[in-house]
Amino acid sequence: MSTDPALAYKEKSLNVQTFAFDDIPHQSKLFIDYQNNSESIRKYYPGRNKDFAELSRQVLDNYEVDRNVLCDILRGEHLELEAGPETLENIERLRDKDCVAVIAGQQAGLFTGSMYTIYKALSAIKLAADLNRKGIKAVPLFWIASEDHDFDEANKTFVLDESGNLETISNDAGIVEEITPVAFIPLGEKIGNTIEAYVSSLRETEFTEETRALLEAFYRPDETYSSAFAKLILRLFGEFGLILVCPMNAGLRELCSPIFTRAIDNHELITEALLERDIELAGEGYHSQVFVDEDFFPFFYLDSENKRNALRFDKEHDLIRYLHSDKTLTKEELLSIARDSPEQLSPNVLMRSVVQDYLFPTICYYGGSAEIAYFAQNEVVYNTLD
Repeated sequence: MSTDPALAYKEKSLNVQTFAFDDIPHQSKLFIDYQNNSESIRKYYPGRNKDFAELSRQVLDNYEVDRNVLCDILRGEHLELEAGPETLENIERLRDKDCVAVIAGQQAGLFTGSMYTIYKALSAIKLAADLNRKGIKAVPLFWIASEDHDFDEANKTFVLDESGNLETISNDAGIVEEITPVAFIPLGEKIGNTIEAYVSSLRETEFTEETRALLEAFYRPDETYSSAFAKLILRLFGEFGLILVCPMNAGLRELCSPIFTRAIDNHELITEALLERDIELAGEGYHSQVFVDEDFFPFFYLDSENKRNALRFDKEHDLIRYLHSDKTLTKEELLSIARDSPEQLSPNVLMRSVVQDYLFPTICYYGGSAEIAYFAQNEVVYNTLD
């Protein structure tokens, strides 16, 4: 056998095994039944078995955002990211009134985080290409969850070391305030050490130095977790025309103002519909992926210190309260914020996809198992705001 590490790696045989989703731990019954296309859950996923041509017509007929304003915002952001011509061309393509969007998304994990980040991006790219070949104009997008404040989850990635063991790599970003979105968390001075630890854990191949160079180019101390993630994803997939969505962009938030105000106006109806859906799901043997109580409220509030504060509805006093403090807001104050300063509002997990599909003419979304499960819940949010 060759002594060259790269060649030796190539010569090793691969042991390929296939696992059914049923055999993977911690999968919800909803997700398993979705994978099996069970008759019992089809009513919760009305778009599942529709023809793409039919879906495209439905999406385009109901899309209401000004495409030129949207694409001007996307173009400006991608010029700042130094996007290539393929991505810029797809942004121009999205201006066309007959163009739909294929969307994937993930939180801004360290060095792209888990492998399914890559799989999701590739899936969106592949489906968009397939739709175009079938005469349905489509572009691929990737929604970066830059407002996510689950720092422990975003601050790690995984690698198989030379012994074949799964190793977790995390970064020491210093003191990070709780409930701070990753868009506001800089990588810090020790990111170079983290890159070195990551690369050193990899089995050496002909790609090792290129991997190191990519990470060193984009993961710098003054970059945030989401900005570094965006630049790396664009470098990896820009040649395929992938468009990034950074939802905390002030221009995009301004475009969201109508759906924000609609949701705040109807938040009690949303909660009522979600509670009824949870009862319906429970009656059929499914558990809710996202816990909803009577004090549910569909938004977080981003304060002046860039903290993402969870909100709860106090029905007795007709106020919206901060979950972890005694601060309160009235519905009228929140409506004013939604109209005048929508960048201060952040949709929660059951509202996020509704905002996404308001902003974009979405024909398909690639989600993880948990996301797919909670789409059975938040279908009623779409219906309430339709």
